[in-house]
Amino acid sequence: MAKNLWELRMARHMTVKQLAGKAGVSASDIYAYESGKLVKTAHRARLAKALYVDTYEIKAQSDPKPKKEKPKPAAVQRPSPKPTPAPAKSKTAPPKPVAKKKQKMASKPVRESQITHLLQLARSMGQTETAVTETIGKPLTELTMQEASHWLNRYTEDLQAFKAKRAAESDSERPPNTRRKRYHLPEGVDEFEFNYLTARQEAGDLLAFKLFDGTEMNGRIVGFSPYTITIAPPDGPETTINKIALAYYTVVPTAATPAAEEAV
Repeated sequence: MAKNLWELRMARHMTVKQLAGKAGVSASDIYAYESGKLVKTAHRARLAKALYVDTYEIKAQSDPKPKKEKPKPAAVQRPSPKPTPAPAKSKTAPPKPVAKKKQKMASKPVRESQITHLLQLARSMGQTETAVTETIGKPLTELTMQEASHWLNRYTEDLQAFKAKRAAESDSERPPNTRRKRYHLPEGVDEFEFNYLTARQEAGDLLAFKLFDGTEMNGRIVGFSPYTITIAPPDGPETTINKIALAYYTVVPTAATPAAEEAV
């Protein structure tokens, strides 16, 4: 049975602006359609896709939203006698129970920042938004904050496992004589990388970077932090690479740089 456009939008906890951005239809048109204007056929198909429904489930002409009743004026109360002063309360307030916080998260709709972070984790593993929606079983905009938190933890764990697997596989893709020459000791990795990047930056070496999604790029190191590396490509603007998306990087062989330079 067809429903009003505004009913379907509100059922999915979406604002007019969010629906407009997802469907590619202007917000002014959506306001007009929800007020009773006849929906264009092309717009109806886009709106149905954004709302995860079939076209026939959206009314061609929505009924206007019912107006909210104005609250009745409060009754005039007679002045009551002055109450007896209550005993002074302790300055130290008791801690709030954790259960109430979880209940609030379970009832509040998902934040846009949570959806953005979830999709970033999925793309790092080569997954599309459609694949994420199928895995979760419903549109991302219908999640609660608690559900989104659960899936963020789940995808973070999956990405760590994915990265470890790709790191092991990347060894077999390295050029000859560029195998790892150090042990994978947690206490030595950060210091080794810091010294390596510092040496490459001071020498002005051209490095080749490969990401987990298959992207490849070359550039000289401009700066780096524990989480990112900023490079200057030979023919483009500076680019910052997130280390969590990085498979490996190595010096581009030149006449002065032997091909046996170690890849990191």
